[in-house]
Amino acid sequence: MTRIQKNLKRWAAAINESGIGIPPDATNVFGFVDGSQRKVCVPEGPPIVAQAMWNGHKGFPSHAYLGLLSPEGLFVFFVGPFMGCNNDYEVFKMSQLYKMLDKGLFADEDGKVYRPFSDMGYHCGLNILTGFREAHGNAQRLFNTTWSQQRVFVEQGFGQITNTFRMHQFMPLQRVQVSRLSVWYLLSVLLTNCQVCLYGSKAANHFKCPPPSLEEYLKPWEKDEQFAAVFDRFRPDIYWMRLHKEPRNMYNNVGTKEMGKHEDEEEEEEE
Repeated sequence: MTRIQKNLKRWAAAINESGIGIPPDATNVFGFVDGSQRKVCVPEGPPIVAQAMWNGHKGFPSHAYLGLLSPEGLFVFFVGPFMGCNNDYEVFKMSQLYKMLDKGLFADEDGKVYRPFSDMGYHCGLNILTGFREAHGNAQRLFNTTWSQQRVFVEQGFGQITNTFRMHQFMPLQRVQVSRLSVWYLLSVLLTNCQVCLYGSKAANHFKCPPPSLEEYLKPWEKDEQFAAVFDRFRPDIYWMRLHKEPRNMYNNVGTKEMGKHEDEEEEEEE
């Protein structure tokens, strides 16, 4: 939240400069909101469970997620999963993002309130901006065309997650109550953000808003003791040395040359 408030003015300026025809009253848009329905297998159990997971619009059982994409190409807010029977606007109302926007927390030092832009599936109000459902006149049509070109990057952000981690497209793994689907997907979002920090994204190039470095992005996470412990455990520079000291099992017995030598030495000692 602290990082979002510090960058509100910069993000809004980048979005305003990238689009031609954006009206002056819409210069307070700092990001783009959209939902995603991730397809899952039909859950076992009572029929009411399958009905709760069924998304009538998509025509398959799913988990619903909500993401807020900044002009840097990073998901600065991400929440889920919700039952697939909820549409994007219902997920938005149930999320903490709706409450934070309602309280006016997205404001800069001067007191100017900023808001995100979304597609027409949401209801336009004081907290969120959408296009015109029934555009009358060239001005409203230009508004819809301009903002649809800007908003498409949040959909590309969802696509980058699944393209980078293809396991989310492999249906035999998408078993509710068996696989840890939500943990996998949320971790994929975090790792995709790390990839954007390292290599950039289409959104960052379009808005000319470079993302932070990986060290700067992960710095706030160091205050979280649980994340710091997990991150320290799987650091790439010491992970293999730590594996040597742990008991071998089917999960950490990964074959490398050094580990192979270590195993050969153990076998010789046993002989």
